[in-house]
Amino acid sequence: MAFSSRTKSRLRIWLGGGVSLVALWLAFRNVEWGELARALALVRPGWIALGILCTQLELTLAAWRWRVLLRPIGRYRLLGDCFSLFMVGYAANQIFPARPGEIIRSVLFGRKFAVSKAAVLGTAVVEKLVDVVALVLLLGLALVFIEVPLEIRLLGALCGVVSIAAWGILWLVCRRAALSTWLLRGLRWTPPAVHRWLEQFLRNSIVGMGAIHDLATAFSALALSAAVWGAGILVTQAYLMAFGLQLPWYAPVFVLVVVNLGMLIPSSPAAVGVAHLLYVVSLSVFGVDKATALAVGLVLHAISFVQVLVVGLLCFGHENLQVKDIDDQG
Repeated sequence: MAFSSRTKSRLRIWLGGGVSLVALWLAFRNVEWGELARALALVRPGWIALGILCTQLELTLAAWRWRVLLRPIGRYRLLGDCFSLFMVGYAANQIFPARPGEIIRSVLFGRKFAVSKAAVLGTAVVEKLVDVVALVLLLGLALVFIEVPLEIRLLGALCGVVSIAAWGILWLVCRRAALSTWLLRGLRWTPPAVHRWLEQFLRNSIVGMGAIHDLATAFSALALSAAVWGAGILVTQAYLMAFGLQLPWYAPVFVLVVVNLGMLIPSSPAAVGVAHLLYVVSLSVFGVDKATALAVGLVLHAISFVQVLVVGLLCFGHENLQVKDIDDQG
C-alpha cells in the first residue's frame, strides 16, 4: 500500500508526537512536584550565564567547521557567509518535524552563492558522519569509567564499527570514480530523466564531500569537531554546576552523548519529552534524584532552545529571508 508524501509527513508528525508524549509521561512519572520546585529554585544564575556563552561558542565553532568543509566548493567568510545560514538551518531543526535543517541551509546557501545544492548537502553529510564518530568515541571514553551491562558495551562497539565502515565506504566512493559509476549502473532501470538527475546529484555530492580526501581540510575539520564537542561538554558541565551537582569529569561527557544519540529517535520538534527523559536516565547513572535530573533537563533544554531560536531568527532577518523560503523546503 503506497502512501502520498503528505500522508507520510502526517504519519511522521503523529508518530513523533506520540513518542514525545510517552517520553514526557515517563520523565514526569512519580516526580515529587515540591522537590522539582525546590531544585529549580536553587539554580545559580552565574553558571547559567556561562552555559549560554559556551552554547554560543559551540554554535560558532560548528559554523566554522562547516566553512572548512565547504572549501572544495569555494572560500567563504565565517560571519558574512556561513554563520547566518548555518543558524537558520539549525533553528529549523528545532521547529520543523523530521529535522530538515541541513536540507534547508544547503538549498539556501546554493541559491545565495549560485553553487550546487547537492554539493553543499554533501558537506552536511560529512558533518553528520564526523559527529557520529565523535559521539561513539566519547561514549567509549565514558564507558571506561562507568559500570554498565555488557550488552550496552557491545552495542557501543557495534556503533563504532558501523560508523567507521560508513566512513570507509564514503571515502572509497569519493576517491574512486569507478565506484560511483558502479552505483549509477545499479540505477539504470530508472527513467532517463531521473537517471540523469541522480548522476548529476551524485557527482555534485561527491564534490561537496571532497574534504574527506584533502588532508589539510580533513585535519582542520576534525580539530574543529573536537572543539565543538569540547564546548558541548562545557555547556553540560555548566548546567550541572548550576544545580550544585559535583559529579565526576566524565559525567557531562556521558550525559551529552546519551542525549545527542537519543535525538535520533523520531519525536516532536526540539525533541520535547525525549530530551527530558534522556537527562533523567543519564543522570540517574550517577545517583542524581529524578526531580533534580528533570530540573536540569527542563532548564538546559528550554534555555538552549530559546537561544538557538532567537539567534536563528536574527540570522533569518539578516539574510532577508521570508517564511515561504523556509516553507518551500521544510
